[in-house]
Amino acid sequence: MGRGLSLMFLLSCGRGSEPVEWPRIQSNVGLDSALEARIGSLLTQMTLEQKVGQMIQAEIQSVTPEDVREYALGSILNGGGSWPDTAKSASAADWAAFADGFYDASMDSSEGEPRCFPKTSVLARLGIPT
Repeated sequence: MGRGLSLMFLLSCGRGSEPVEWPRIQSNVGLDSALEARIGSLLTQMTLEQKVGQMIQAEIQSVTPEDVREYALGSILNGGGSWPDTAKSASAADWAAFADGFYDASMDSSEGEPRCFPKTSVLARLGIPT
């Protein structure tokens, strides 16, 4: 991801607003010090572009596996109303191949950081294979 695009994105996020103190939440889940150390290690190895990419979730009709590879995108969303190659009647095999393309691209560009392919519960209720 170009530095100009990354900088523009980061600067536009806070423009015109004062910093706000987020409420502190007391979690019932204890911290795992080994996991926290692993997360810290991964974060120190990532570039700013990789960190920004990890925070972006693109919808399947607006992104390609090449985009995932190039920009190290964090996740791909199937928000409903989108299908592999705009084929509304895509089969389960088409969906699997489509998802595999994104998975393969994410693993090609990763430094070990995980990515995910979320889906909405709406798709399951509509009987659309995911």
